[in-house]
Amino acid sequence: MGFDADPKAFPDRAMTAGDTDASRSLLAEAWLVGPLFGANIVLYSLCVALLNKHIRKPQGFRYRCLQVVATVQILIAATHAATLLARAIEAFVVRGADSRDARNVYLDDQTKALEILGNALYIANDVIGSCILVWRCYIVWAENVTVVLPLIICSAATALCGFVGIASQGMLRSPPNPVTSGAGALLVSFWCLSFITQAGVTSLIAWKIWSTIAWRTDRMTSLEWAVIRIVVESGAIYSAATIVALALYPHDPHACSVVSGLLAQISAMAPYLIIVRVEAQRESFSMKEREDNTGNGMSSAMPLSEISIPVVLSRKANRSTRYQPSDLHSDAGSRIGPPMIDLKPGLPDSETVLTF
Repeated sequence: MGFDADPKAFPDRAMTAGDTDASRSLLAEAWLVGPLFGANIVLYSLCVALLNKHIRKPQGFRYRCLQVVATVQILIAATHAATLLARAIEAFVVRGADSRDARNVYLDDQTKALEILGNALYIANDVIGSCILVWRCYIVWAENVTVVLPLIICSAATALCGFVGIASQGMLRSPPNPVTSGAGALLVSFWCLSFITQAGVTSLIAWKIWSTIAWRTDRMTSLEWAVIRIVVESGAIYSAATIVALALYPHDPHACSVVSGLLAQISAMAPYLIIVRVEAQRESFSMKEREDNTGNGMSSAMPLSEISIPVVLSRKANRSTRYQPSDLHSDAGSRIGPPMIDLKPGLPDSETVLTF
């Protein structure tokens, strides 16, 4: 059984609201970020293994680039987790051992070096994740610069507002409130632009892929539909967390710090999940196709999609060719039979889907 002690009778045990909020926020952030970072390590390992299978195939340079970017993101996520651990040790072991007031002052200071470093790492991962999405949109839209140019500008503005805002916050002294300063306005702009970029890119990718399969009778069971769901789900999770951070920042900076810590890990997790899930879908469709071929008495060397599935508009030709959901790396020239002419616009090439 426990009891509520009178703070006046035990002044050394009294805890202010700010102290409670800051301490609990830091602990909550550590408890949540730890498992997410562990999941990122697993997903990163899977991504590297999956991308390694395609390095020697056509357009293998793209997969090598994805590996490099994935490695950079996991390193940023690891550094962010280490920064969080250092903050916890400094607050609860070093300063908390001397006095609760010292810990309170330390945790309430949003301009300390470790706080700024952690936020800068989050911004870096967010910008990288946005750039990956913009690149995917560029590929899906047949390398149409006009379509992605506004998104490129928005991503650049996101990075500018984020890094300048966090640098400005680091130059403030403790008494001024970072939320009501010019640095706070820049960080709010960062979250707004990040959300616009995420929502815009996700919508453009989903619409472009849907426009290529809307006329097909099997559209709801196609690989492209699975890719749409994966992209939209990943974008929705990250966008929702960004909105939460934006809503909390002016009212509860400590709670916003928790969400920002989660976003530093989620911004790496979202691209990993897309790669892993798309590859899993590709393998699932490939297996189903082999089973269909066996059931129809056809050789597994000639997938069913080679004969019956029409498809996508080639980036290097003004006509459509057959699309292979089960083998996204085959060249049009190696397909059996003449290419089908199709008036429906499509994806730039068969490599596009897996390059997610």
